[in-house]
Amino acid sequence: MGREIVRQQSLQEPGERSRLWFHEDIYDALKRNTASDKIEGIFLNLSHLEETLNFTAQAFSRMSKLRLLKVYNSEDTSRNFKDTSNKEKCRVNFSMDFILCYDCLRCLHLHGYSFKSLPSDFNPKNLVELSLPYSHIQQLWKGIKVLEKLKFIDLNHSKYLIETPDFSGVTNLRRRLYLGWNDFVTLPSTISQLSNLQVLALENCKRLQALPVLPSCLFKLDVENCTSLKDFSSKVFKSLLPTWGLEKRKLKDDHYYRSFPALCTFIPRNRIPDWIRYQISGSKVKAELPPNWFNSNFQAFALIFVSFPQFISCIMLKAHASVHCTSSDNSSSFDISTGNLIFIKTKLESDHLCLFGVPLRMIIHCSQMTHIKVSFKLISWDVGPIEIKRCGVCLVYNNNEDENHSNLPMIQFNPLPNESTVVLEEIHEGENHWKWVF
Repeated sequence: MGREIVRQQSLQEPGERSRLWFHEDIYDALKRNTASDKIEGIFLNLSHLEETLNFTAQAFSRMSKLRLLKVYNSEDTSRNFKDTSNKEKCRVNFSMDFILCYDCLRCLHLHGYSFKSLPSDFNPKNLVELSLPYSHIQQLWKGIKVLEKLKFIDLNHSKYLIETPDFSGVTNLRRRLYLGWNDFVTLPSTISQLSNLQVLALENCKRLQALPVLPSCLFKLDVENCTSLKDFSSKVFKSLLPTWGLEKRKLKDDHYYRSFPALCTFIPRNRIPDWIRYQISGSKVKAELPPNWFNSNFQAFALIFVSFPQFISCIMLKAHASVHCTSSDNSSSFDISTGNLIFIKTKLESDHLCLFGVPLRMIIHCSQMTHIKVSFKLISWDVGPIEIKRCGVCLVYNNNEDENHSNLPMIQFNPLPNESTVVLEEIHEGENHWKWVF
């Protein structure tokens, strides 16, 4: 209905309409250079294009009000990661003099962009989304670009990308930063300045060796199959823990609280890092907490396990950890049940660590707790429970105090039965018992 209304704006001349969707109309307007200043949006699906289309400066010269330019391929490779080569082919030829009017530009999505970098005068002050998947970009831009309204960058599958940009001028990125399937070795330290970033995707960056300090606002970090990545350091993990206020949300009962895990991520490694000081084989572990463990410097429990979810295509997993803390005389206790639904869109090639960050926030009488028991489950919606090979827990503090709590004794338990999917603790009436649900 809406497209027909737009078509009625100019039946004979597509270049006089405000938006162009159909590849025949786009081809006609650009080939005959009839595109006018009335065009505000162009949406070109490459999967429908049968012949090469030239993007030239002359063809775009009169589009002074262009806000949305989207050249995309609807045959999304996330549905079939085995076949990516054909997605790199692009039937759009970007001429050497190709340039746009940036004044009104809000969205720029160019699948298969063929140049090594963006133009030196690239400075779209109103740009919100920049997507260059399957591009030939080697370096997005040189130096610092101040793009205060930019919220989303996608450089996935730009396999020639060897250097990520300086992010200090795009600090309002607040949605997603997609850098997966690329060839860079490091990330710039300025990525820590992206204080609103929610998702950082780095999957299948085979040469990526280390992560810098990352913004604490992240709730999703994708590093699957980053096989050169060195051990995930405690410093990086601490940087991901949010600086939330201690908020208590009252539900039906004063003994119940609700919050969210700080982080859940899969990391390619078959060995739990040494800074997770308390680790054991299997899926369940119990320990005695050190004296004065809960103080003003305490940040979170770090929970981790090793597994190898094997599947052929993308998969949805539920990673679940159940934490039970008790006092020495069993008069007080609380439970944390934390679980994340994780969508993995690439085939895992080896063992991976699953790492949780679980802050306690405000739980009454935490300091009275003397023992902790943690059990883990990993469940696939397709194949059911998945084996957990090894697990661990660590107390994380906002200084070096975790070094002082390194002698926590561990007791091994047998793995949970495969048929069990949830660990439940009975809440007895009259007990001083708190339950946290993440």
